[in-house]
Amino acid sequence: MKKIYLILIGVISLITYNCATDSISDLEDVIPINTTITYDENVAPIINNNCIECHSNPPQNGAPIPLTTFEEVRTSTQNNLIDRISRPTGSPGAMPLGASRLPQGLIDQVIQWEVDGFLEN
Repeated sequence: MKKIYLILIGVISLITYNCATDSISDLEDVIPINTTITYDENVAPIINNNCIECHSNPPQNGAPIPLTTFEEVRTSTQNNLIDRISRPTGSPGAMPLGASRLPQGLIDQVIQWEVDGFLEN
């Protein structure tokens, strides 16, 4: 009888542990609210680590534009970059193409960069 209770407790513990609402990727790269976001310090590394494989100069793999300079990234952000990186993985037009959606913390940094007025450095 004790074995059944131990097994039941183990199963419930596993279910509870696996049902957490936060994943590690949701928590990555969270910037405190009062932090100033700049292109050089925050946004350029996001682009370089996640977008530059296709959005180099010249663009590769069918990408329509490069994202290699402050001006190119600012212009893209003013148009639809935030929409494209915010779409769920696999949605039409979602970026990065063929990869998982960026962690929300990184998307929030790009949004805050726009809100802060596109500071360069």
